Amino acid sequence: MSLSRVPVLSGQCWSSISFTSEHSFSAWARLGTIGVLGLAVIGVVDAVGAPTDAQTASAANEIVSVASDGTSLVGQSSSPSVSDDGSVVVFANTAKAGSGPYRLIARTRSESGVSARTEVVFPKGDESSVGPVFGAVSGDGCVVAYSVAVPAPTTSTTSTTSTTSTTSTPVPANKAVGDEVVVDDGEAQLEAREVAARQTKSATTELRIVDRCAPEGTASQPSVLDSLDTGDSLPSPALSIDGLSIAWPIEDEVRVYSATSTSETPAFVSVRSGVVDDEVGERLDMSADGRSLVFESGEPNGDFGSSEADAFRPGDPVLTNVYVAAMPAANDPGVTTPVVQLLAPKRLGSAGPTISADGAFVVYESASPGLLPDAPADGPYLVLADRAVASQRVLTTGATDARLSADGMAVVYNAFDSVRVRRSDTGDPFAVSTEIIVNSALSSQFGEAVGSALSIPVISANGALAVFDHVAGVDLTTDASFAS
Repeated sequence: MSLSRVPVLSGQCWSSISFTSEHSFSAWARLGTIGVLGLAVIGVVDAVGAPTDAQTASAANEIVSVASDGTSLVGQSSSPSVSDDGSVVVFANTAKAGSGPYRLIARTRSESGVSARTEVVFPKGDESSVGPVFGAVSGDGCVVAYSVAVPAPTTSTTSTTSTTSTTSTPVPANKAVGDEVVVDDGEAQLEAREVAARQTKSATTELRIVDRCAPEGTASQPSVLDSLDTGDSLPSPALSIDGLSIAWPIEDEVRVYSATSTSETPAFVSVRSGVVDDEVGERLDMSADGRSLVFESGEPNGDFGSSEADAFRPGDPVLTNVYVAAMPAANDPGVTTPVVQLLAPKRLGSAGPTISADGAFVVYESASPGLLPDAPADGPYLVLADRAVASQRVLTTGATDARLSADGMAVVYNAFDSVRVRRSDTGDPFAVSTEIIVNSALSSQFGEAVGSALSIPVISANGALAVFDHVAGVDLTTDASFAS
C-alpha cells in the first residue's frame, strides 16, 4: 500500500517554478524585481470564503526556474521549498518528464533583490538518481535536505570470438537511469534497458543534507544521514528552522533525524500514529524548534465505496487522518518517546497538515461533512486548529494543498483552479482576512487560464511571497547552463 498522491514529475507536461509578491507588502517588489510578468488580481473574501467586493492591487510574478543568466530551465520544475525570508527557493527538476535526468536546484536572491544565482544541489559530477529528487530548505536558508535513489552498480557480459569478459556498465554522467542510450546495435540497446531496470530494482535510498552556510572557501559537501534499502524516491522532508531536525515519511513511520546522524550510525526518533496497518502519507510539517511535528497517516479503507468513508478521497482505498507529535527535547535525555495524538476531532478523513513556527496553529484539509459542525455539506475545505485553546473551525472552502506561513498569519493553497493566498487583516489570525489570486498574471503570460499548482505551493514566513509551479503554455526548449 502506498500513500503517494501527486507524482508531479511523471506527467507529460512542462512546468516552471514562480513566485509572486505584493508591492505594498514585499521588500523585493518595492526594490524592483527581475522579469515581472504583470499584475495579480486580488479579491477580498470573508473568513469562510464567500466572495464580497473585489479589489485589485499591485502584485508581481517572477519566474524562478531559470539559470543564473536568466535562461529558462529545460523540462519540468516542481515541489518548491522556500526559506523564511524568501531568499532561497529549492525545487525538483527533470529535463524529460518521467525519465530524468533528475535534479535538485537552488535559486538564491541577494538581500537587495538585484542579483540572483542558480546552483545544482544534485547531481554533482557523474552521480545520478533513478527517481525524482525532492528536497527542502531550512527556515534560515542554510541546510538543504533531500533523498536520492542511488543506482546500484551493475555488470554486463560482452563476448568476442575467443573470450568472454565481465565489464562495468556505468550510467552516463548526469544521465538518469531509464533514459534510452542511443546506440546502433539493437542488442546493446536492449542490454542498456536491462541494466537500467536492474539499477532501479537494486537502488539504495540515501538521505542527505548540505550546509549552504559553510565557512567561506569550504566546499559544500553532502552528508549522508542514513542509507535505506528501499530504493524509492522519498517525498520532501520537513526541517526545523536551523536544519538540526529533519523528518522524512518512510512507509509506516516518520523518522526525525538529527543533523549529526550518519549512514553508519543513524540517529533518529520514530513517530507512528499508533494505529495498526497505518502508513504515513507524503505531507508533514515541523515547528521552528522541531518540537512539534504534524503528519498524515492512514489505513486501508474497510468501507471503501461508502459515502462517509470515501468523503475525503472519493475512489481512494486509503483514508488518512492528521496527527500531531510532541517531540522529545535534545536537552532532556530522560524523554525519548514522542507523544502522538489525533489532531482532527474525528477519524473521518483529514490530510495535508501544516504548522506555524511556534506550533500554536495548524491548518489541514478535509472533505468530510461530519468532521466539524461548520463543515460544508460537500467539497474540500481547510480547517484552522488553534492548539492553545483547543479549538478548530473551517478556514475556507473549496481549498486544498495548504501551506501556513511561519508567523501563522497567512496561508497559500489551491482553490477553484488557481493558487491563492489568504492573509489575516488583524492580529487575530484569520478573524478577518483577504484572499489573493497570485497566478493570474502568470497564466495570462502563458496564454492559458488560471490553474492550480501541480504540487504543493509554499509561502515565506511573513506571507509576502508565494512560490508555486505552473503549467507552461510554451515549450521550454532552451538548454540551461547552470552557472554557480
